[in-house]
Amino acid sequence: MQRTGLSTMLASALAVACLAPVAPAQSAGNPNEGTFLTDSLTIRGVRWEFQTNEICGRYVNGDWWVLGPITITEITPETSYVPEGDWWRDGTMVNPSAVTLWQGLDNTIFDTAPGVGHGYRYNHELNIGDKLPRQVPVDSSVVTCVSEPTPGNRPQLRQVEVLTVVSEIPATKSFRPVYTGNGPRTSPARLPDLDRDKLQGLPTAQPAALAEPVNWEALAASVDGVWYEAPGVARYMKRYS
Repeated sequence: MQRTGLSTMLASALAVACLAPVAPAQSAGNPNEGTFLTDSLTIRGVRWEFQTNEICGRYVNGDWWVLGPITITEITPETSYVPEGDWWRDGTMVNPSAVTLWQGLDNTIFDTAPGVGHGYRYNHELNIGDKLPRQVPVDSSVVTCVSEPTPGNRPQLRQVEVLTVVSEIPATKSFRPVYTGNGPRTSPARLPDLDRDKLQGLPTAQPAALAEPVNWEALAASVDGVWYEAPGVARYMKRYS
């Protein structure tokens, strides 16, 4: 997905995406309000399967949390190796670093970027996708990517999704915590904590400079999901999916 060049449109869409609460999760067992028991979770086509039924729920922005520790038995899409081009694709990492250049998602990231070289510091040991079943402790983030259908694109990751393994059930209407590094996976805020009076007022009328009407729903969808931050590559881009 590409960024729009119209800052006001993007800001409006971001506000809509961040502030609109998701529909409540369906309950099956319901050990606590807003939670349910399941042996798998799926978001936008990415699926994590667990060894046993786990207590799960959803952050207000739509991402999943699961009460840990857990054992992941299968991930979809499955990590695979393509001999033509020496290509590892659709990787999964646990607690990716926010400061080092090592990654285990796709070994053709930034293949065509000048001076970066093949694989952008790919380390297959960081890719847990072909090391299942895998126990994941509490205070962890499982980051799964969907690679582009061909290697070496810019960007090479089509999609990134995050599953947060928590030590206790988050408060209702909590936002997802950070997915990088080690440390508590505590929600930074709840939806009721937002002071909407501080949001900049932006016009929603059709900008005169545009020939076509603005499709606000499509624009909001274009900024939905995880904006994955690729560490150390600010000179190229920050959102990498």
